[in-house]
Amino acid sequence: MCGWSPPQAAPKRLTTRRATTAIFFDAFLPAYEQSFVVCGMRFLPPLVLHGAHRVGKEAVTQHVETFSQRLQSYPAWPELDELGPCPACMVPMTDRPVEHQDTD
Repeated sequence: MCGWSPPQAAPKRLTTRRATTAIFFDAFLPAYEQSFVVCGMRFLPPLVLHGAHRVGKEAVTQHVETFSQRLQSYPAWPELDELGPCPACMVPMTDRPVEHQDTD
């Protein structure tokens, strides 16, 4: 499991009424997904509570409950059943680190 925090909105003093980040959250995911593939891991869509600073206590509580349930039920997650096999990332031998053997 990998935890990370998505980009946050800019403080009000740095934006205008019309300003937006203009970048959708999904635009940040390909780099993370590729990193997972290189490490031989599967990438699952993140569990994100958008606008957490504006939602009510009930929404935060529900999000925490969902996250807690996921942690307790791992690895029996429905998303894992929908995934195909983990993609292979073939690294040529010439690109791998050289292992040094002790000559004692």
